[in-house]
Amino acid sequence: MNEWVIVTVLATVVGLIITIVTPVVKLNTTITKLATFVDVMQDTLKELSSENSKDHRCLWIYNNEQDEKLANHDMRLHVIEEKRQDERA
Repeated sequence: MNEWVIVTVLATVVGLIITIVTPVVKLNTTITKLATFVDVMQDTLKELSSENSKDHRCLWIYNNEQDEKLANHDMRLHVIEEKRQDERA
């Protein structure tokens, strides 16, 4: 074999290896970044869910307090109306 044929074959093999390895390395880097991002997003989602549950609990407590005030409001209006009627009479 001629030396140039060997050099050409080696150059072709090295070029082929570089052509295959470069995208694989970039893909691996991207996958690693994505995995890290997903982990951070999962942690953030857990925190948001926890905070959301706490906020909903507070809203329901406030809602129940408002319901009690509204139920009492009817009675207070009744008392005020009776006072007005008594004052008119």
